[in-house]
Amino acid sequence: MRKDDILSLTWERINLIEGKITLEAVTTKNNEARIIYMTGELCQTIQQQKQVRDKQYPECAYVFFYKGEERLKDFRGAWEAACKVARIEGRLFHDLRRTAVRNMVRAGISEKVAMKVSGHNTDSL
Repeated sequence: MRKDDILSLTWERINLIEGKITLEAVTTKNNEARIIYMTGELCQTIQQQKQVRDKQYPECAYVFFYKGEERLKDFRGAWEAACKVARIEGRLFHDLRRTAVRNMVRAGISEKVAMKVSGHNTDSL
């Protein structure tokens, strides 16, 4: 997912029972709907956010929020701190999407399928 897809994510797009996030075409950069299947840490993180939201801010529509109902606008500081701890300073959040596509292709997934999964329209990865 792109950073803005994450920051604007609302609970109506999350299906915890089926373990998926549905991105509607009108909300994505390339105007294409996508389904992201949640597993592992992503699923745990979303479930934790739901517990916090349900306990403290049940009316909040956003999955990632600040002070109740305000949408989280950026996570650059947290990203940079995490990169520093991991000793990978200078990485951009967007690098994850490119790396994921490259790793899928190296694992034998066709570039076309990998690009579809990541939401890339062009092969300039």
